[in-house]
Amino acid sequence: MLEIMTEAKLRQLEYRYGLQRVEIHDPGMSAEVWAFRHRDASGTQLVTVCTVDQPQDFSITGFEADLGALVALLRTVLNRADGPWLPGRVWLNDQPLLLDTKIQGLVVGDGDWAEVFPLTEVEANVVARETLSAISIIKSRAPDAFHDLFRKNAFPDVTDDQLAKIKVFTSKQADSAPLRRIKALSYHRFAAFTNEEPEGYLEDPDNFEVKTALELLPRLHGSRLFFQGEAPGEQLSFGHKGWEYSVT
Repeated sequence: MLEIMTEAKLRQLEYRYGLQRVEIHDPGMSAEVWAFRHRDASGTQLVTVCTVDQPQDFSITGFEADLGALVALLRTVLNRADGPWLPGRVWLNDQPLLLDTKIQGLVVGDGDWAEVFPLTEVEANVVARETLSAISIIKSRAPDAFHDLFRKNAFPDVTDDQLAKIKVFTSKQADSAPLRRIKALSYHRFAAFTNEEPEGYLEDPDNFEVKTALELLPRLHGSRLFFQGEAPGEQLSFGHKGWEYSVT
């Protein structure tokens, strides 16, 4: 049964990442580990390292030249797994995990083969404050942002002064109901909704009032990065996992 499950999982991984794969034999890991070579949309050569047939499977993606470092980071994840890694819970080490880098922390996503993101100390603090939506936002805007293991900080600095200048057309329903969605309309122009607006409500501009992003920040946890470098169609929506990023 174990072999059948392993074969089935390998087929799923090949569907995701392609047929160029090799088994990794690492004496520091008891898990079965495979590396899949593939390219992203821009043609950059990447490698994704995955565990197979574990109670909780993980994957980590980076530049092909950093395969050894990716395996080492995955080994750290497995060795630290005294219990399930919870999505979004940041783990921060007291020193860098990789020599000559600032990578000092780890966080995992959810779903099958939970994606592992190596983080600098600065990034770890941002994700702890802004949730996994911070990673989703930056990955969408800069797909290779977390692949460079020698980076200093993948997150832009967003100041209160910047947020105070950004206009958000806010539904007046928010006076009596929590905000549940914010959408980028154009550069530094946003709209915020409760998702309880009745039919036809959105068509009347008098049903909205202008607020600043800084004013709304306490009601939109994890949204600071969303307000900087945005593109029309991006949105944050509140669901059962908290604030989640998407592009419409």
